[in-house]
Amino acid sequence: LLTIAKNVALRTGKRVKLTIVSKLSSKERVFRCNSGNIVVNFIDGRIGDSEKCELYRESHFFIYLAKGNVAMNPPVTLLEAVYHGTIPIAPSWVLRDIELPSELIANDEFEAIDKIVNLWNNQERLAYVAARLKKSFGRFYDVHRFDEAIRRTL
Repeated sequence: LLTIAKNVALRTGKRVKLTIVSKLSSKERVFRCNSGNIVVNFIDGRIGDSEKCELYRESHFFIYLAKGNVAMNPPVTLLEAVYHGTIPIAPSWVLRDIELPSELIANDEFEAIDKIVNLWNNQERLAYVAARLKKSFGRFYDVHRFDEAIRRTL
């Protein structure tokens, strides 16, 4: 994820904020690091639903490049991210039960970098992809809620 953040910042010239939430230790901790055009926030702990929703709403992209089996296809976190208007970047193997536009499919960090930079630099393409997301994910959500969430992202 750090490789993605660094390269997106370099290639777009924009400030990139990367937030990682994962429960890794018995103590809850929050780390923040600023370095040039990158801000990294790491939350080691569980977060409440309202905080999770706020993180999704503040984000442009949700990167889901996890390897291995998923308990549900598509993964709940991917559904939640899209519900809140965050554009997902995910590998093809996760997408058995849902169609994701090819502009959002990345099987490694280098593909993810290219996808994010291409969409960031082409807002018309991003709007087109968001419309296709609506078609794919629409069965999971209230369409009006989805439209409003995507509008905030664009």
